[in-house]
Amino acid sequence: MKETDPVIETPRYIENATLDGIGYIAPREYQRQRLPELLTKLDQAYTTVQAPYLIPYMCMDGRRIEREPGDTRPDGPTAAGGTLTLTVARDLSGYDYVASDLASLHYELASDLLDNGYPVGGHCKNIPSLRTGDRNVTDHSTGCWANDNMDIIYRILSERATDIAQFAGVCDIAISRSTIDMVSQAAADRLERKQWLPQPDDGGLRLVAEELDEVDRTALVELTSEPHAECAVIINTHEHTTIDRSALRQMFDEQRMDVFSIDLWALRKAAYAIGASCEADSDAQVVCRISESSEAASEELYEAMVLYNFAALFSCCGRGMPVVVR
Repeated sequence: MKETDPVIETPRYIENATLDGIGYIAPREYQRQRLPELLTKLDQAYTTVQAPYLIPYMCMDGRRIEREPGDTRPDGPTAAGGTLTLTVARDLSGYDYVASDLASLHYELASDLLDNGYPVGGHCKNIPSLRTGDRNVTDHSTGCWANDNMDIIYRILSERATDIAQFAGVCDIAISRSTIDMVSQAAADRLERKQWLPQPDDGGLRLVAEELDEVDRTALVELTSEPHAECAVIINTHEHTTIDRSALRQMFDEQRMDVFSIDLWALRKAAYAIGASCEADSDAQVVCRISESSEAASEELYEAMVLYNFAALFSCCGRGMPVVVR
């Protein structure tokens, strides 16, 4: 170990931090039996990432990744929906946009990130139209829970932001009262805008994914259509490290011990990267400009990302999901 290498502490369960969500994903019996083994092996499943791959662009989803041929992009930091986490933070940080919907906001921010040398991504199931250009398909979902259930997640944030923040506090993540109120009100406002959030049947964020795919073929991380089998939530605090899903599978001889993984350190870097300035162009479409942001604005963006990620977990996980801080 070099003198500059970080000292990795043993991953630990957080007392009273078992997530009791409203979804269906929860550990199976064989997974519960192997959770202690997962804790001892977890550090071996993390890999080092380098600049510019230091902001979230891969989803927290624990399923196996399938890449396009020739895609050599390394695994990068993870958060709910990948780049979508950054868009939602901007959306919930008290700014009044004139974009037509969240999909437009997402596309503008993601395009701006690409223009400034940052990676962009998320995940999408293997939809043939992504390769063939066929838009005449009936399945408009992405297969990403965060993308396809924005209305549920925003409802949770509008009604239970305080509860979500309290759970984050149990995990040693402090959320200010002002941010809780800001996010709760913003989420409620967006729910009132009937056309703002995409619905599972309108393809809003999937169309954004297709547009980004045309801009940058490595902007998407495609996953197989295998069912969810996550057995824990990992909150990763060690900078420049992220989960290696393939390594995790190999450690357990392909028996699935998948995990939801949130790279907390990367959320803070993302908050500073995206800044806080937005303006509208002549066509009344939102244009998000990346800029250096003030300390207070960056902290708000970071805390909004944390609330959104925990709300997304609360919406998809069932009762008894273990939470581990690394």
